[in-house]
Amino acid sequence: MSGWLGEKRPRGTRVVTEEIYNRDGHWIRQFPVRTDPWSVVEHWASENKYYLVAFRGQRRLYQKETGWGSLNYLTYVDLKFHDGRMTVVSWIFVSFAFRILSLFLLPSEMSFDPHGIIGVRKRRQTCRELNLLLSRFKQVPIIGSSGLHFMDLDPSTLLVGGLSFLTLFLSLYVTTMKLQIQPLLANVLLWKMGKHLLSLIVVAAILVVIHDLFIIRRWSLPLYKWVSAGCAMTIFIIVVLLLTMKTGQEMKFEKLAYHCWYRFSESSCREQVLMLPLEERTHLFEQIQRLQSEIAIKPR
Repeated sequence: MSGWLGEKRPRGTRVVTEEIYNRDGHWIRQFPVRTDPWSVVEHWASENKYYLVAFRGQRRLYQKETGWGSLNYLTYVDLKFHDGRMTVVSWIFVSFAFRILSLFLLPSEMSFDPHGIIGVRKRRQTCRELNLLLSRFKQVPIIGSSGLHFMDLDPSTLLVGGLSFLTLFLSLYVTTMKLQIQPLLANVLLWKMGKHLLSLIVVAAILVVIHDLFIIRRWSLPLYKWVSAGCAMTIFIIVVLLLTMKTGQEMKFEKLAYHCWYRFSESSCREQVLMLPLEERTHLFEQIQRLQSEIAIKPR
């Protein structure tokens, strides 16, 4: 594993340039400990919901189960204290049901590489938990685990972001269907589409930030998270519909103005007018008649 940026190193510790794995592919870290470590370990295990499943002399094995029923991960932390040195070995066991759902992309055991895609959320969560244990012994965190990664976000935030992107793509597709490649006209329509896309990106970003900063980080209850996610998506869909309708009207007017005024073509103008709904067509004729009457009564 490569080095990392921005990770704080406790004073007086050696620099870890590469993580070590044993023959079984399990992550391992060794460091000196001056006092009895087990009170610190037990406090850490209790805080992070690790349970003691086996012990023998100065060696203890802790386990943590996360998931639902047969869909679970089992995280093991094997600690051994001998001659003033602590050895920490850890790995993640993946249930067979999870492996089936992942089409066997997930291995039976995962190591602690905090990068990548497959199982990265669980791997990074375990890295953060072990970093808490390492920090209490004034050891540096696992390399790469302190950097930014999109999977560190809450699942509800990822859902809001993903659905927002999908909705944005569908809106852009609908708007693109109204594009016409004509001299000058295409530039105007692309400008309208660009403003439409930028507005939706800004709205989506604001909703994701509000959901993540003001809801997720203040209330940890799942109900609040998913209610907030539902509200954010409802608001975004409403904004998308309103802006799409507005952009469609503006593009329709620009095409009408182009074919009927700027580059007059009787057939194209008639086609654009006939494409208007009856109410809009009637309103357009009334505006034209009003304009003609105003021009007629002006003194020469």
